[in-house]
Amino acid sequence: MLSETKIKKIVSHLHNENLNVQKLSASKLTVKLKNICIMNDIKIEDSKISNLAEHIKKYGLNELKISLADFLKMFKVSFNRSHLRQFKEDYSFIHKQISKLFEICFSKKQIGSLYDLFMYHRPKNISTWRKLVEKEYGEDIQIQIDNMTSRLLKMTTFFSSRPAKRKTRKEMESYAYNFLIINTFYGFVFQFGSLQCVAKKLKLSYRFGTDDEDSKGIDGYIGKKAVNVKPFSYCYSSGQKYLDKNIPLVFYELTDSHVIINYEQIMVNK
Repeated sequence: MLSETKIKKIVSHLHNENLNVQKLSASKLTVKLKNICIMNDIKIEDSKISNLAEHIKKYGLNELKISLADFLKMFKVSFNRSHLRQFKEDYSFIHKQISKLFEICFSKKQIGSLYDLFMYHRPKNISTWRKLVEKEYGEDIQIQIDNMTSRLLKMTTFFSSRPAKRKTRKEMESYAYNFLIINTFYGFVFQFGSLQCVAKKLKLSYRFGTDDEDSKGIDGYIGKKAVNVKPFSYCYSSGQKYLDKNIPLVFYELTDSHVIINYEQIMVNK
């Protein structure tokens, strides 16, 4: 694995050359990285240079890597590892296979109401968030959970690549409800957290979007620039076609131990 010091040196040289790495092919970028290493006496194996080139092609040059524990401590959020695993699993699977299911079952107004509830109370854990949702929207939410459950039961492909056997209506209803609670909680946490981290890195002010702005695809502002914050898996989902191409995206990706936040589009669209 490459040391952070070596990566920073290479990335610094790429920045100095003002290259648009997204327009370079992977092979040309690999050659460029090899030349930088030779010219600056940075000793790295060829295979690692190729891996670094692939990484830069995927993320661009502008990204933050923060330990998951530090990220959540920063926002004073306690987390349950099994819930977090489900959140990661759902984002990698659901956004590719049934990315619009949540939007179909829940109206923009309902999602906006959950957004307002979260912003007002800023819950610090899943348990508190669950109680808030149940207290404010218990009956209304149950109607949508029933709708989501019925749709999931019809999706036979949903079960084929998943180890869990959620085949009865009761089991699927429990899954759908947990999906709502867990995914909205962590979705809001990582959305707002990513916004704050990028603003801090760029030494700019920030603010979260209003309910009206959120309905227009604006999650917040970094400086004077409107931005949309999405998980990296959204790149490959059908949902991306619904986004405003004029609003730069900030992507985040969860690994087992880190949060990687990419803000390349903000820098490209300066």
